[in-house]
Amino acid sequence: MLLLLISEHLCGPLFSPNDGLHRATLRERERERERERERERERERRHQRAFAKFRRSRTHARTQHSATLSPEPTEPRRPVELGACVAHWDTLVCQVSSFSDTYSDT
Repeated sequence: MLLLLISEHLCGPLFSPNDGLHRATLRERERERERERERERERERRHQRAFAKFRRSRTHARTQHSATLSPEPTEPRRPVELGACVAHWDTLVCQVSSFSDTYSDT
């Protein structure tokens, strides 16, 4: 009994009338955190399903495999001069040498 009195004096009461309320509040907070985690998991699942649907779509197939869908040229690529740009059959690469001179960091 003396040990109980000393511990209550040093640490406060071991049993408080608010302990039940406090535990209920903690349980409710934990439930809310779990609900939030579940909402986040559901959001992630919806995102994954939408992305999988996109991957299966024709738009994605065209963007990812456009090179395989177009026939390969029978001749090797030959650059064609178009002013400041060099054009190939399927790519256009602009040579902008003055860009670095104009917009260089000093």
